[in-house]
Amino acid sequence: MDGTKLTVLQGVPTYGARDMHFVQVNGNPFIIVANFDGDSVMYRWLGPRSISYIDVLDGGQGYVDGDVRLVCSKGPRGNACRENPPANTHFFLAKMKVDGTPDGGAKRGTIKSVEVMRTFKSMTDVDVGMFYPGTRTLMEQTVTSIWPSSLGRVSCVRNITKIQIVSGSTTGCTQETMFASSDSSSFQARVLKVDATSGQISELVLTRPGMASEALLQPDNAECKCVHGHWRHCLNLMPSPGRLKFQETVGGFEAKAEFDHGSINEIDIVFHGSGYHDTENVLERIVVESTAVNSSVSCLDHSSPVQARLPWANCIGISIPRGGRRCVGGNKDGIICLDNDDCQNVLDSSRCLEPRSHPRSSARLTISPLLDPPRRTHSRLLQEQPAWEEAPGISSISPTVHLNLAK
Repeated sequence: MDGTKLTVLQGVPTYGARDMHFVQVNGNPFIIVANFDGDSVMYRWLGPRSISYIDVLDGGQGYVDGDVRLVCSKGPRGNACRENPPANTHFFLAKMKVDGTPDGGAKRGTIKSVEVMRTFKSMTDVDVGMFYPGTRTLMEQTVTSIWPSSLGRVSCVRNITKIQIVSGSTTGCTQETMFASSDSSSFQARVLKVDATSGQISELVLTRPGMASEALLQPDNAECKCVHGHWRHCLNLMPSPGRLKFQETVGGFEAKAEFDHGSINEIDIVFHGSGYHDTENVLERIVVESTAVNSSVSCLDHSSPVQARLPWANCIGISIPRGGRRCVGGNKDGIICLDNDDCQNVLDSSRCLEPRSHPRSSARLTISPLLDPPRRTHSRLLQEQPAWEEAPGISSISPTVHLNLAK
């Protein structure tokens, strides 16, 4: 009670409700809802209870370390919460830790544990949501991480006006060695000074400026090699490729990265975006640009002599949160798994498969204590009891009723 006004604590879903009564059975308080369009329901009053811990039912995948906060439940059960959000739910805070990283391994960002840091005693029509640390941004349907992939090589073609060699980085080169771009552009450079004994280049001269990138340059002398592997590690082209921007405009995802000798070591997310369900669709729409003037960025097939262009899925990877893998087939069908070994037994076998792309595919956390563990339920002041005898009714068009309870 707030003065003379009743405060909405919880919405109770009804189906053509005729009446609602409060009763006590063996000292336990109950609310009975008589529905016409569905089974009548008994709710047991639990009262204010502190949230002692968060139970991980499905660790999912694609998550990063973050916060667990309370949110209004989805659907009709959370209507009262959305209409009159309880302010004290913002006080609650838990920290979640993930096992593995989204960019590799069987665990791939699976929620491992959740530790309650601050609790509160009023359990209204709320559920739990996974948030980025220190923010009010939900992880669901966003890009949680992005990383460079080794399947392809990023190339930033731009108008090169100067070329330099990394000191002590070559072997087998001669003064006649020429460098050209494998995409048949007009760019050309020549070795000006070289140690005749070791073949180490000390100076290069640009004989014909033009469009080129570190990923495309090759010498015409097969014996001339970069001791660090690919020539992008031994050549410095100017102007630099600058900063790369990765952008998907439909959901608002944006990330940035710096080039280091023609390689991307790390990509930082600027905006996580929203409304994403499938990594493949997001990667198909990603556009990559460079801050260098008159430049073009592409993903190349480094195993091909002609350096063919590839989809961006070969050069970068992203993760979107979703539910964990599950066994399909056999007597372990539906069981959460990490790999096929988790689905095997003596009598039969099944496969550990990814969940289908779906807006509701996510990790599953539940608030404890529960009335009937380990069955999944939601935190409520009223806990639904097993179905009981149907009650007669006279109305089939009554709207959903919200139960007003004084604090």
